[in-house]
Amino acid sequence: MEFINNKDARFLVFDLGGGTFDVSILELFGSILEVRAVAGDNFLGGEDFTAVIEDMFFKEHSNLDREKLTKKQLRYIHKKAEKAKLDLGNNLSSKMVCRIDDEEYEYVLHAKEYEMKCYDLLDRIKNPIKKSLQDAGIKVKDIDKVVMVGGATKLMIIKKFVSKLFRSMPDTSVNPDEVVAKGCAIQAAMKERNEAIKEVILTDVCPFTLGTEVVIERENNKKEDGHYCPIIERNTVIPASRTERLCTVNDNQKKITIEVLQGESRFAKNNLLLEKLTVDVPEDKAGKQAVDVTYTYDVNSILEVEVKVVSTGETTKEIIKNQDVDMTDEEIEQRMKELEYLKIHPKDQEENKLLLLRGERLYEESIGNDRMIIEYSIREFEEALESQDNKKIAQARTKFEEFLFS
Repeated sequence: MEFINNKDARFLVFDLGGGTFDVSILELFGSILEVRAVAGDNFLGGEDFTAVIEDMFFKEHSNLDREKLTKKQLRYIHKKAEKAKLDLGNNLSSKMVCRIDDEEYEYVLHAKEYEMKCYDLLDRIKNPIKKSLQDAGIKVKDIDKVVMVGGATKLMIIKKFVSKLFRSMPDTSVNPDEVVAKGCAIQAAMKERNEAIKEVILTDVCPFTLGTEVVIERENNKKEDGHYCPIIERNTVIPASRTERLCTVNDNQKKITIEVLQGESRFAKNNLLLEKLTVDVPEDKAGKQAVDVTYTYDVNSILEVEVKVVSTGETTKEIIKNQDVDMTDEEIEQRMKELEYLKIHPKDQEENKLLLLRGERLYEESIGNDRMIIEYSIREFEEALESQDNKKIAQARTKFEEFLFS
């Protein structure tokens, strides 16, 4: 697939494989290809569309009892259903002929009827698309090209559905069965700086939210545990590092336990527990002792969790890696050292500190309404820094600079 006239563009990669469905939104500007958002359904794929045909076949031949058929016979019917599904790619109908126990069973599959039976599956496709567009902050009309990936996208009903949803024909210039392999080859060529490949910088995002369990305070000072505190939000451009300060909730509390969680639910128990870290804190009144919890997530699916006791400076670290990561402990340690710069909070970065100092000086030199305007601008910039969101900070910094130097 060629980029649209080599201009800046937004792409939606529609990846429907055998067992999963994934959506990625990418934005190309200059030589930078940035992943803006990802979403998906781990329980939706081409096999589900084959299962619909199997159900239609058994409904047509009600005298066939699935429960009494052997595994071999069920696999045989599944293969025939898969072939009928593929035949619909270029035809309005296809025919299943199955010979079971010396008896022949025929079934003619019509595209229109099949599409109606797949309504629920097609409807499920909308959710990850809607979610990814929402996370990327764009609308359907903002997508310049839809790129089809995965064998299941050869289905005519899928192409028709995507065309209707995006009001344009999807890009089919690359074989959906080969596109992943080609992408891997291009990535490898870019890594070795092969002259045949135009250099493109590719950024990625965190596909899920990483956080921890916290206690919140309700009315009448009633404490309620089990709540989820996101630290690195899904679709944050990576590598990324975020810090959250957490305080003790009880008097004379001796320990703080950090549960490293992955997921999107606001309740901790509904998210996936990755690891637990427990640190000692000096006994004190509730809320007087605190820890800074820093998550640093890398493109290699490596998460470093660092817990620092604010009052003592004592630090505990833990590396959590995906089971597919083949890096050695030494390589991981070296990579985390390279990412140390990310752990500097935006408010402590030199360029931001200088702008805030200039703002404070301007405030001190002013009086009356001018002071109120300056204070508002400073607070606005400080709020952006506290968000630790690089895009928000960049926009706020530009605005603050224009205010200070105008």
